[in-house]
Amino acid sequence: MSTKTTFKRVALVAVASLGFGLLSVAPSNAAAGDFLASFTAPSSATVQTNAADTATTRDLGTVVVSLATASSKTFVVSPAANADTATVTMAAQLASGTGSAAQQAKNDALLAKLDFNTASSAVAGAVTPVAASASNDYNFATTGQNVLNNATVETSTSGTVMTTSAKSASFTTAVGRAYLVLNALSAGDAAAISGGVVTLSLTVTANGLIQTFQQTFTLTVGTRTAGTATVPTTTGTINAGGTATFTYTSPYTAVLANDAWTERTLTLGGTAVGSTFTATAAATGGAITLTRSDANNIVASAVKSNIAGAYSVTYTIVVTASATAAAGSTITVAGFAVTVQPYTPVYNSSTLTPTVGTNGYRVSSSSGGDGFVWAYAADKTNSVLSVAVQQVDQNGNNISVSAYANSVTATITGKGSLTAVTNASADAVVKSQSETALNGLLSGNDTFVVYSDGTSGEGKLDISVGGVSVGSYTLRFLGDAASIKATLVYPIGNSAGGTTGSVGAATTADTTISARTNNLAVAGTTSNVGSLTDPAIAVSVLDANGWAIPTTAPIVTSSVPSVVSTATRLFIDSGVSAPTSLKYSAGTFVQHYSYTTLASKSGSTSDLTFTFVNAAGTALVSPAVKVTVGGALAKATLAFDKASYAPGAEAILTATGLDKDGNKAYDAQDVMANGMLSTLAFTTPASLKLNNGTKSRTVNAPLASGTWTVTAYDSLDRTYTATATITNVAQEALDAAKAATAAAEASTDAASEATDAANAATDAANAAA
Repeated sequence: MSTKTTFKRVALVAVASLGFGLLSVAPSNAAAGDFLASFTAPSSATVQTNAADTATTRDLGTVVVSLATASSKTFVVSPAANADTATVTMAAQLASGTGSAAQQAKNDALLAKLDFNTASSAVAGAVTPVAASASNDYNFATTGQNVLNNATVETSTSGTVMTTSAKSASFTTAVGRAYLVLNALSAGDAAAISGGVVTLSLTVTANGLIQTFQQTFTLTVGTRTAGTATVPTTTGTINAGGTATFTYTSPYTAVLANDAWTERTLTLGGTAVGSTFTATAAATGGAITLTRSDANNIVASAVKSNIAGAYSVTYTIVVTASATAAAGSTITVAGFAVTVQPYTPVYNSSTLTPTVGTNGYRVSSSSGGDGFVWAYAADKTNSVLSVAVQQVDQNGNNISVSAYANSVTATITGKGSLTAVTNASADAVVKSQSETALNGLLSGNDTFVVYSDGTSGEGKLDISVGGVSVGSYTLRFLGDAASIKATLVYPIGNSAGGTTGSVGAATTADTTISARTNNLAVAGTTSNVGSLTDPAIAVSVLDANGWAIPTTAPIVTSSVPSVVSTATRLFIDSGVSAPTSLKYSAGTFVQHYSYTTLASKSGSTSDLTFTFVNAAGTALVSPAVKVTVGGALAKATLAFDKASYAPGAEAILTATGLDKDGNKAYDAQDVMANGMLSTLAFTTPASLKLNNGTKSRTVNAPLASGTWTVTAYDSLDRTYTATATITNVAQEALDAAKAATAAAEASTDAASEATDAANAATDAANAAA
């Protein structure tokens, strides 16, 4: 290998890995040897200390030693004592001339702070260590750069000697690297070493040839010098819900070019709960970046321009006090402090909090209920509803001093009383109450309580503050049971025997019923329906107003017990629906029942009646509902309500199912249990579960024209089809017009061709004549 080629490779490696000003000088009169040795190293570096005049351990660059065999030579690698080796030694430069003593002191101090190390300071330094890897440890395992480049590098315990040996005789080059590390600087070190110079000298074993003269390395250390910053004020004030703005300037009189540091962290503090802050910043002589780490901290990162000198950053900080911040509480940031000031509350709005009493039940419409307040008319002692009226001021704070509150009035129209109707009060019924500063009852958080006046029917409670209505509630007082009705949801039971109707499978909390406390119910609870709740019979015990009452379970009677043995109450409906979760209430206090059939002939029937004895001792009996039993689905039909549809039009698809005896198949069997296919794309229904022998679904016809055939597959994969035509009148008219145009054009073309033929014949005759 030629010397010229060797130097090109060495220079390329050095430039790619260092990024520093490098010195690598080859003597022109180098003599021949078994191997050639050279090295590159940084010639200088600049370090910036922080405001405390300290700096962490860091890498200043790399020293790269290159060995290359001479022509027709190989490396000597064993025994180790005779291996081809190149050594770089670092020493303090010997100063001379004027001021040499001071310079020598700097050189010696710098040498004491420098080390050769095959591991980066990221692995073994003053900063937080990280795992060694090929990128930060040149001797790492089998992937380190020294290993990959046929070199073994050792450093002395003093850190001033770097020895590079060829590892294998099979290669013609060996390249070893080590980091030039500056150890951590304490206060005062910067001045002691800045401007110091060390020398780097190369020596080789006897059969080597040196190709790089001694080099020098100079370190410059700059100190970031802070100027006079703004003195924060601590006597400022702020109103609850208000803002305050602070301006803070942090100057530096001397900063090295391109220096980067964390200028400060702006931290929000103080005792005012719920306060927030924002900040912006502008820098001169460089740049500043603000990064919010959380609600209470913003980190400011500074970067000096590429020109050393002055730098300054000005922060604009805006703090916002919570509307509910207490007077006397404080907000602090960047040394500034403000105190929240007292204010005069002014009425703004009211918050109503209704709570049902012992004789009350209510679920708000926002919670899925009917919003009515239900109570027993006969109970005049226990409270039905209490409503707390909390007045709120302009800052969103509760008004707790009567002097700042408005008068509050509760008024009942219709049924109900604002006091208990008792003998002690001579059965007096109170329809209106006011709490005012004049009567001494006003507090800012005033409560009104509703009772029954002893009569059934509807009433309305209205709450007004300062003469303006702020809320109302509809009151329904239930009377004694007056009638009972039953609605048959599933009229066809299973002739093989079984139970129809359920609370829903407890697959998840949403699929089955869940208890809801109800002070009116005998058992103390009603239940919310689940998405799979599926009653067979809905039974309602009604008062004279037609409102359902949460009673004990009515007694069921079956006219043919061998067909329908019994019916069982599942739960009392809370009246709560959640359509988005497919939960649909049958109505407040409706009682859900299932019924049980026994094995019997298809088509058999039994009448079910429900009996309830009211408080007056009258036995109320519901009109009978007839349950018919049917067998498993044996055959079915599928039909559309029309023969043709426009694209996207509504279509009704109806399934009808029969058992093997030709009777209606029992309810809840799905005619499309195994799916549905269509010749044209459309959104298929979720199911076709039979009810009383049939099931209809409204769908949208396909958008494409043509023959539309749908095929349903039941649980045994039997198929049922329905066919209709999708006709696009506008498209057909357009197609017909295009066809007519094409025909006319064809006729014109034929006429032109006939004319051309006649002309040709005439020309031929003339030519013959």
